[in-house]
Amino acid sequence: MTSGMNMSDEKHNATVTDDVMSSTWLRVLFVSLYGIVFVLGVSGNSLVVYVICREKSLQTTTNVFIANLAVSDVMMCLLAVPFTPISGLLSDWVFGRV
Repeated sequence: MTSGMNMSDEKHNATVTDDVMSSTWLRVLFVSLYGIVFVLGVSGNSLVVYVICREKSLQTTTNVFIANLAVSDVMMCLLAVPFTPISGLLSDWVFGRV
């Protein structure tokens, strides 16, 4: 069964993506929004973990699960969010061989 896309379609899609990401204002907007997501994600989830750890009355089973989710979200913000715009803006992976 064929996929329905031939080489010219893939080439056209890559060209359209490259053209869109070549505009400076779009790159600035893209990086700015990812920066906001990064800062708010790390600071907000860190605050949730801090408050639940600090306040004894908030240490219920449900809140411990919420704190675990916040820790995993902080890890995602630290380990995934910075690399996503880099791979979107650059045409090649610059962090070594995969």
